[in-house]
Amino acid sequence: MDTETRPSNPEEALAALADCYTRYCAAFSDTPRYETAREALGNLAAGRTNTGARGPLLDSLHADLSVLVEELTALLSAAPAQVEPLALRALDILLFYPQEKGKRQLNMSLAALEGLAAPLLPYLSPAALAALATHYKKRNPPRKMFPNQTELLRRMTAQK
Repeated sequence: MDTETRPSNPEEALAALADCYTRYCAAFSDTPRYETAREALGNLAAGRTNTGARGPLLDSLHADLSVLVEELTALLSAAPAQVEPLALRALDILLFYPQEKGKRQLNMSLAALEGLAAPLLPYLSPAALAALATHYKKRNPPRKMFPNQTELLRRMTAQK
């Protein structure tokens, strides 16, 4: 993320968050899974299922999202009147992104980053948390959740 263009208000932070997802999804689609066929065969033979050439891209997204969520929470603390609606919009971006058919690896990569939304949960009322948890369980059935998703759902229901 470019540190020179830090968001100065929650609206800019939300736009930066959405833009980060858009840029990542486009770059992910343009990046081959492995740099070479040899790398792919080596990983297959070793039983590894890492993301190959896409690994650094995922690391970059994780770093960018972490910074953006941190900046957003700082900005939300300064805007108490708008906290819950803005936090809900940010959670919508982080948790309910469009899942694309035929792009399982992209969807799984984004699901792996859903835990970054946890710092936004304290900004919600108990009623909003309950509604969010219900919606989240519909999208991600608990039996099929990744560990980070299970932990996030536990936090949603524990903060009531």
